Amino acid sequence: MDAPDEEDLDPTSGIDDDQERWRTDYENGRRDFLQQCAELQRRCEVAGLRFEHCDDARGLCVYGQSAEIHLQPGSAARAVEVCDRDTAQGLLELPFEDYVLLGQYLAYWDSRSGYIEAAFAPIGDTSQDEVLTFFGGADRPGHDEAVTLQADSAGNGTGMALSIGPASVALLPFAGDRHHMPVLSLKLWNILFAGQAGACDAVVDLLERVANSLFLEIELRFSFSLQLVRVSRPMRQRAPVSDGYVPPLHSFPSDEYEREPMAYYTYGRSAAPLPLLQFLAFYQVLEYYFQRYGRLAAEQRVRSELSRPEFGVSPDTDITALLEKAQIVKGMDRGCESDQLRQVLGECVGEDQVREFLTSDPGRRRYFAPQLNAGKNSKRRKDGSRSLRNAVADRIYAVRNSIVHPKDGKRDFILPYSAAAEDLAPAIELVRFLAQQVLRRTKRPLQLPVRLPPDRGSDDAP
Repeated sequence: MDAPDEEDLDPTSGIDDDQERWRTDYENGRRDFLQQCAELQRRCEVAGLRFEHCDDARGLCVYGQSAEIHLQPGSAARAVEVCDRDTAQGLLELPFEDYVLLGQYLAYWDSRSGYIEAAFAPIGDTSQDEVLTFFGGADRPGHDEAVTLQADSAGNGTGMALSIGPASVALLPFAGDRHHMPVLSLKLWNILFAGQAGACDAVVDLLERVANSLFLEIELRFSFSLQLVRVSRPMRQRAPVSDGYVPPLHSFPSDEYEREPMAYYTYGRSAAPLPLLQFLAFYQVLEYYFQRYGRLAAEQRVRSELSRPEFGVSPDTDITALLEKAQIVKGMDRGCESDQLRQVLGECVGEDQVREFLTSDPGRRRYFAPQLNAGKNSKRRKDGSRSLRNAVADRIYAVRNSIVHPKDGKRDFILPYSAAAEDLAPAIELVRFLAQQVLRRTKRPLQLPVRLPPDRGSDDAP
């Protein structure tokens, strides 16, 4: 048997070949991707759509650059991001020039053919595979049948049809940062509207009404829940309150925070995909202290009454006034909630702190512009009724009521998944900041167990 060559014994002998092969594959792939983007750009120019080359700021694109396509006017305020050859090829195989994205849903409407496809997913423990098997009988690989329902069966003559089953590959380019191809979709045919003005809103409204009706009926009959898939907006990066020096952590924690409000605060941090729930969780941190600081304010009023030099000169009048203030102390849990919120912020958060936080970010400045203007002259008012802190408390309380008190006939409430809910980010940032300040104000020294002497028989004792 011949002795092996030295090159065969060298474990690094094939590395250079692998690197060269990888480099060649990368360059070929990059060339193909750029050619695909050029063809997409040409089609956008013919159709009058906006096409933009973008830098890969997030480092997600294989070839270090990406492109964005803005579909028809009326589409949702998000662009289709093209980061790889698969997405580019998927778009090239679609008549995307006729597509309109529908709200914040992973859904599109082909305005020429009147076809809608919208991804949906189960809620809870039911898996997508179970739902797919239920609707499409997908117990065999490659099975792509679906349940089809005809609107004409009701005799309304619309010609619309609906199917539920496996999603098509056409949804993939619009999935944004979703890691997996949507498995299930709802498809509607013959959705045609005369003219473009308002057509997108009408299609979204129709999709929501049909999906809500269908999914509730499915839940009542078969006991599993479904919902349309949404493509969430990227989370805004919260601007720092100041650029001051932040010392590093070198010591063991010296303070602790009350367990109950910290539970609400932790819940709020974990509820980022659900803005209404997140706002209310941070608000409940403030609400936890309503009775404590309301009672404190009432007690201060009683002490102030007792400390008056003229107290006791008119016994009947003074006793009546004192009893009224004592009754306030006794009934603080029934006080006006907006006043209690003002009292908590007045005790725990400084006026300058609130102003600095609101003005340190452009989005917050715009959102709270009325409150900032109301607080400009606060130092001139002795009663503080027009202070920025009070104006902010009133705005937060109004947002809270818009979430928890929806009433028939009123239009100022905030619905889940609505545009108003998507725009709550500045309010959530503020109520989280206020919750942080209240927690810091109410902290106490961390109580640690008394150190026990080491066991004399233990080898681990220091």
